[in-house]
Amino acid sequence: MNNLIGHLTVVEFLKTIVGFFSTSLIQAMGAQGGVFLDPADLYVKKKIALGNTRVKLLDVNSIQLDGVCSFDSRGKLDQNRAAVFSRIAIRYGEGAADASPGSINYNKALPAPLSNADIEIVQKGRVVLRKSVSSFATFGTATEVGADYLNLESLRYLIDDEDVEINLLFPDGVAMQAEGAATTPYIYVTIAALVTRKK
Repeated sequence: MNNLIGHLTVVEFLKTIVGFFSTSLIQAMGAQGGVFLDPADLYVKKKIALGNTRVKLLDVNSIQLDGVCSFDSRGKLDQNRAAVFSRIAIRYGEGAADASPGSINYNKALPAPLSNADIEIVQKGRVVLRKSVSSFATFGTATEVGADYLNLESLRYLIDDEDVEINLLFPDGVAMQAEGAATTPYIYVTIAALVTRKK
């Protein structure tokens, strides 16, 4: 999706969903040369809460923080920043319980409890994506940069100026291991997207 053909495909796709965007973005898209597409990594890194069947990775309490979360404040994309994507990766690491998620090396194979969970991306009640985590390649087996991304069967989108939720849904009775000195679990979810930018 990061080549000329990909850009043209996304432009055509955006035309089919333009009515869902903010008024500001709709007007910009109607103007000649009013909107650009920028490649962007939309990501969040977080310690995985223990003992919960639903773990919120991104929600209205999330803040943009360099190297930790690239979504805008309140876990959304600001006005005029809509995203289209078809590639997503899940990476796993371990570290001290008080470590910054931005300091963890996310290079470990996905443990069984995490592999058996689902990842869910929701926006304004719309399920953007729900997949088993086991669908994702593990970073430890990737042979080249970006090889751990899952290529989705179709384009997905996030509209501008609306909250985004990213959740992990664990099976009943399944949990990550207990926190230890250097074994606290952390997750890194990253979406390779093309994001609109108003001229």
